[in-house]
Amino acid sequence: RIDFEIVQTLGGFNPDEGTVRRANVECPLCHSVIDDDTTRALFRAGKAGQRMVAVVLHHPQQTGKRYRLPTEDDLNAYRAAEQALATKREHLRHQWGIDPVPDELIPTPCHEVDRLPMYGMPRWGDVFNPRQLLALITFADLVRQYANAPAQDPDFAKAVATYLALAVDMMAAFCNSLARWENTSEAIKQVFSRQALPMLWDYAEVNPLSGSTGSWQNGTEYYLEVLTHLTQLAESLQEEARGRD
Repeated sequence: RIDFEIVQTLGGFNPDEGTVRRANVECPLCHSVIDDDTTRALFRAGKAGQRMVAVVLHHPQQTGKRYRLPTEDDLNAYRAAEQALATKREHLRHQWGIDPVPDELIPTPCHEVDRLPMYGMPRWGDVFNPRQLLALITFADLVRQYANAPAQDPDFAKAVATYLALAVDMMAAFCNSLARWENTSEAIKQVFSRQALPMLWDYAEVNPLSGSTGSWQNGTEYYLEVLTHLTQLAESLQEEARGRD
């Protein structure tokens, strides 16, 4: 079996070499290689899985990141999210009349996205792990509840719900299994860093309640800054128009 440890020095390990190149997988123990066609076939057959490797920590009063191995509590939390997703998904399916998890087929052939079905991910909902899906459909449900809440101005509610939906949309760009971890900045990078959706062999899972990159707080603050800028721009244009008059 393969175990992991957190180290400060690399020793004889070269991370630049990696274990996967263009879907050709090399075992880090025996160094045998599985070719790309076999790798993709195993994924499509449901014989691939995922494993939590590390947990990234940040203290608000300290600089930098800390890393530790996942504990049994971390794994139990993930399993609990899997169970909660099934309950939440069925509840919203009944309430909304549609599946809250995107079930549309990924179009093929399409060079930008067709690599995903090659790895057993034929639908858009397959791009997210269960905990990510639970977070996203929960936030989407809360936005819908606000938009449909009684005793408020419909136009105002529609405008606010639209801005909140944009924040959920930004979360989705970070909260998926194609979001990578950038070692240099020690931060999660969203899926749209390039004009394609390539397969990713190790991904970073954001905490949507953390206030860090990709979280709900980060998304809402981003769009609030945009709205603030736009309102100032509108006032500036109005003043300029009055000056011409």
